[in-house]
Amino acid sequence: MLIVLNGCAYQELGKGQSQATLHIVNNLPHFSTSSWTYYSDVQCQGDPATLGAFSKLYDQEKRVQLRAGEMRYLRVNASTAAGPVSQQECVWAPHTICMKTNRCTVELEATPVAGKVYRAELVGDGNTCNVVVTDEQTGAPQSDIHPIVIEPSCLPRKWKARE
Repeated sequence: MLIVLNGCAYQELGKGQSQATLHIVNNLPHFSTSSWTYYSDVQCQGDPATLGAFSKLYDQEKRVQLRAGEMRYLRVNASTAAGPVSQQECVWAPHTICMKTNRCTVELEATPVAGKVYRAELVGDGNTCNVVVTDEQTGAPQSDIHPIVIEPSCLPRKWKARE
């Protein structure tokens, strides 16, 4: 299995830096993958850092430390194999089983509060997805990390709507 990651891995914080914890939990159906990338700007261009990449074949949870009080943007891309396509649709790859893939992207704005532990759960049914952010201890919805409208520049070129 080959996994290609864009950007650099997120750098661990030094001792004494104000921080919050993000507990990433993936809860998508079988044959799903997801990637979590952290950016300094809403266009998903500045200082990309990979927080994690997940597959149902591996662990679906991870905890990362985030700098508190710093506004950043979190993009979550998910894809799910939706099933085989007909041989007529798969002529470019003879003797191969081609699969349809459903993709979805969620963009969040994050200004973590020092000492908080956020639970960010990726949920969906394979056709849709959402990231639900709650306080890990209380389960209360959080506004420090919340979904926003996705900038077109944040979507991979092949996912953009045709003009």
